[in-house]
Amino acid sequence: MWYQTLGSSVNDECLVWNLNYSSKSDTVESRDTQSYGARAFAAYDDNNALLVASSLIGQVWWQELPTNDYTNGGGIIEFELSTPYMPFASPAVLKEIRYWEPRFGAQSDSYGIKCEYAYDLRDNWLLYNTQNVQGEGTTYGGGSTFGSGVQYGTTSELQSYMYVPGEYRRIALRYKHYATRQPHTFLGHTLVVQTRRIR
Repeated sequence: MWYQTLGSSVNDECLVWNLNYSSKSDTVESRDTQSYGARAFAAYDDNNALLVASSLIGQVWWQELPTNDYTNGGGIIEFELSTPYMPFASPAVLKEIRYWEPRFGAQSDSYGIKCEYAYDLRDNWLLYNTQNVQGEGTTYGGGSTFGSGVQYGTTSELQSYMYVPGEYRRIALRYKHYATRQPHTFLGHTLVVQTRRIR
């Protein structure tokens, strides 16, 4: 959905809904800045590329090709998935996330998804790690010899082993990646939270 931000006379921002996770309230998956688009179509016969048209600049283009420089068609659409600020049932008690394990589906290309956190209702997100989502392992035809003990194929799931430094009362986590032309599959995350004992 393209819309006008406050004070703008043209459509200059975009929200993208994920229908796979929709329920009574749809899930906003990503947010675009500076994309002056009027219409968008998924070209199913061309690798599901996104075809965008703009009446503002009088142009039709493929959105988010690797060759795009976004000088006249707006910015890239960024993928962002974030949790609300979580108090873990005790908003007044200090706590720590000692174990944070996000899981992503492996992809064929090499790129990363940023793992960020913010705490105590502050809107200053901090980057902890960038998880590369390219599948690892030996592939057929890669030069390994028969009987060397390798298993052919690549991993289907990649994990990060992290923690959130410091102590806080509320914590929010998010996963972010620029350019939706590169696929990403978030499989979930596991947290171990340590709560300070009240004396």
